[in-house]
Amino acid sequence: MMNPATYRLTDDIVEPSFNMRLIEAVKHSRCLYDSTDRQYRSTEYKIKVWNRLVQVLQFDGDSRTLYARWKQLRDKYGKEKRKVKYQGDQSTWQYFKHLSFLDPHMIDRTAVESPARKEHPDVQVTVTDPSFGTNLIEEVRSHPCLFDIRDPKYRHSECRNQAWNSVIAHLNYPGDVNSIYKQWKKIRDRYVREKRRLRMQRDNGVHDDSTWDLYPAMAWIDPYLDERAQHVKRKHDDDMSDYGELDDMVRSGSGLGYMVSDKGRGEGGADVLLDGDSAFAASAVSDLRTLPEQARAFAKAQIEAIFDAGRMNVHSEF
Repeated sequence: MMNPATYRLTDDIVEPSFNMRLIEAVKHSRCLYDSTDRQYRSTEYKIKVWNRLVQVLQFDGDSRTLYARWKQLRDKYGKEKRKVKYQGDQSTWQYFKHLSFLDPHMIDRTAVESPARKEHPDVQVTVTDPSFGTNLIEEVRSHPCLFDIRDPKYRHSECRNQAWNSVIAHLNYPGDVNSIYKQWKKIRDRYVREKRRLRMQRDNGVHDDSTWDLYPAMAWIDPYLDERAQHVKRKHDDDMSDYGELDDMVRSGSGLGYMVSDKGRGEGGADVLLDGDSAFAASAVSDLRTLPEQARAFAKAQIEAIFDAGRMNVHSEF
């Protein structure tokens, strides 16, 4: 299997027709590039999408290799855009115009001021202290109301503010509650991202250890992150139930082939709901059949991804 780290878009491995199909597939999977998409920050959901695209595109490799191929195309497009913008050259790259759908979602980082420069000075006061991160983690750990949603004081802002002030005092931190919270949030969020990265690698058969020095010191928070994730999942159940109606459509291996009624539904008033679902499914099938074969395959893949989303555990960054 090809190592994604060494993958390159060289002439001897690039298949132009496949690259075009890959570009179109990603274009129809907005969560892979649109930060406003509701699933954009769900690593688990996007893994499902990439795995689905491997099947739909009949790619001879795994999802990591397919992602690496897409990343090379995306990065090349960014470089071509910068050449056009700053050098005035017209791009002759064959995929340039086909990737223009990314434009609203791309930022020219050379023209954007680093967010760190905009932070209040007291947010960065202690970044030179090598033990600050470790000390902050231990201080937060001693105040359950700052991380345990089952703690009686968790939902009382006054109690939480008192706890943060205690942390500030113990660390001799020259900032306010908002500032110390931002310091903690940066550590917590990085830990969550690191866990997700490692989990994504494990799902693809790669076992790696974190090189972040604070990673082991944050392991104690895992049960509380899981608890909060379940809490968020319950809050999102109503939103996710919208996808449930699609489960009554079809369950054939080829996608939308036939409709299956839900035998678990009762008599009487439930028949009206069943008829409504059947009408919705029939309408969707009718629309699907009007699409070209390639677009129809992409639509099927997205519907299957929605099915997967309805069944998977919802995890959120904290």
